[in-house]
Amino acid sequence: MAPASPCTPISCSAASYLTLLVETCVTQVLFDAGKTHATGVRVIDPTGAAATITGKQLIVAANAIETPRLLLDSGYAHPLLGKNLMFHIIFATIGVFADEIDPYRGRPITHAMADFTVPDADGLRGGYVELGGQLHPLEEGTSYPWLLHKSLMTDGKWRRRIASVSMIGEDVPVLANRVELDPKVRDVYGRAAPRIVYARHPKDQAMVDHFFPKLDAIATAAGAVELRRIDFVDQDGRPESKHLLGTARMGTDAKASVTDPWGRLHDVDNLWICDGSLWPTSTGFNPTLTQQAMARRTAAYLADPTSVKP
Repeated sequence: MAPASPCTPISCSAASYLTLLVETCVTQVLFDAGKTHATGVRVIDPTGAAATITGKQLIVAANAIETPRLLLDSGYAHPLLGKNLMFHIIFATIGVFADEIDPYRGRPITHAMADFTVPDADGLRGGYVELGGQLHPLEEGTSYPWLLHKSLMTDGKWRRRIASVSMIGEDVPVLANRVELDPKVRDVYGRAAPRIVYARHPKDQAMVDHFFPKLDAIATAAGAVELRRIDFVDQDGRPESKHLLGTARMGTDAKASVTDPWGRLHDVDNLWICDGSLWPTSTGFNPTLTQQAMARRTAAYLADPTSVKP
């Protein structure tokens, strides 16, 4: 499970040789003429002034949407860059209980189970299951129609008496699911916005259909008297998860991957990726701690290539 905060404190010793540029946007990665070596980055600071920053090594860690966007917008090309975008398939059974259990007063997730992360008798693998769930009063208040707002808030059914059983399902990498540069939409700096192309693979839908009854059974066994299923792709037309993965996959074959096993671009000797873009598959678990471990591993390799092993 992810820690309470994704932030890592910077030690005083590290701060002595670290310069942190806040509210500064990198707009372009700069390469030499052959595009085999990164020379630096072009940035825009909080005042709107442009500048160039150079360095011996360049690490990109903007995650699986902004990392390919930046590299594509900088003129770097690889057939797989931006492809195989994964989010995890998040779906849940919401159980309504007769008693008031006030889940919003505690942790959002109280328990978890990994039973469905391995293939079952039917050969289908799901993912990590989180138990708990909550709906805070402010969030609840924005979801009700105005004419019924007072009575629904007073009743508090969805705030006081619910608990969820949600699955972080492993979605398969699909070439057509991708990040690309929008030909028309621009951001505030005039850069091409990222455009997301995504559709659920039939195997992913089979997983949802297979495991929903199991989530229902868990909620019912816990005492739920009413069930409601939530599938965010079906409900909203897009994945709910913020687990962005796969668009610059790592590997040993330069034709089948964007980076080597350490996260360095196969054809650029000093440009590294340290984020969820590297994942060849999504796995069925929260990716936060693994991404942190992979970033630390790459940093150790940069410091001393003989000190660590893949």
